[in-house]
Amino acid sequence: DLSVDYAKNRLQFGRPIGSFQAVKHRLADDLVAIEHARSTAYPAVWALAHRLDVPDDPALAVSIAQATCSAASVRVATDTIQVHG
Repeated sequence: DLSVDYAKNRLQFGRPIGSFQAVKHRLADDLVAIEHARSTAYPAVWALAHRLDVPDDPALAVSIAQATCSAASVRVATDTIQVHG
């Protein structure tokens, strides 16, 4: 949200950088990455909280969430650094 607000306010070549298609795509891809990470984290938390009978399910859910969230955090951090200049 902060990067989107910043992109709307920062001017480059007399236009907000948020009006450039490349910046829009980058921020949209970041939102997708965040939502994907969130959608893997919630089942992992649920599996741990409810201690499912099958011992592999919580471990698998946590592993998937860890991989997805790690990749998303690196991507979003890199992209927001680029947007903020």
